Parts: sequence; C-alpha cells; structure tokens
Amino acid sequence: VTNSVGNYSLIRGNFNWENARSDAESKGGQLAILDTQEKVNIAASLLLGHDNSIAAIGGLRVNGSLRWINGNELNIQTFEWTENNPENEPYLGISVSSKLLDISNSDASEANYLGYIFEHLD
Repeated sequence: VTNSVGNYSLIRGNFNWENARSDAESKGGQLAILDTQEKVNIAASLLLGHDNSIAAIGGLRVNGSLRWINGNELNIQTFEWTENNPENEPYLGISVSSKLLDISNSDASEANYLGYIFEHLD
C-alpha cells in the first residue's frame, strides 16, 4: 500500500538512490523535485507515523554543488536541514520533520530509511 498526497507518493522499499531513480522512471515518474518548502512539507507528511524516518528525493551533488535531477540548482538557503547537514554525501533525502539531508547510496540499509518520494508526471 502506497501513501499518496497530491502528485507525490511514498514508495516503500530497500532502494538505494540510484535504484530509486530507476524505479521511479520505470513507473513513468521521477524522484520528487521538492524545490519549495511547501513541497517539502507535503512530501514529509507521507513519512508521518515513522519516527526519524527518511526517504530519497530527486537531488544530487554535481561537481560539488547540489542540483535537482532536472538540472536546476538547489539553493541550500531555501530549505531547513537536519543537524550537521548538508554534508558532502552525493544524494538528497527528506526527513519526517520536513527537513532535507544529504545521503549516501548505502543509507538504504538504515532501519529508518523507508524508500523514496515518487513524483507523478502528467
């Protein structure tokens, strides 16, 4: 069973970031581009009920700077970040507390990692 709100769904599973991106594309969508705090808040609501949970979203580090998968620059000042973030991990995640964090491809093995936020494309 998948939780959905608006154009976003939580896809549960043990996906690393690269696998999550491929899975989303195979379903006709993409990892969520959450380029406003409002979108972050909507997507984070999908994680409610799971303490300290995180999920992958559509951001990654390209040549040292964070970008959305559509190529747009991610302004780190626009968002709230979890403690000690952003670090220098290659990919982006979202926490249940509506904050962003950067994640490694191996973070999928962590108990609090739920999967990824899927964005439906019309």
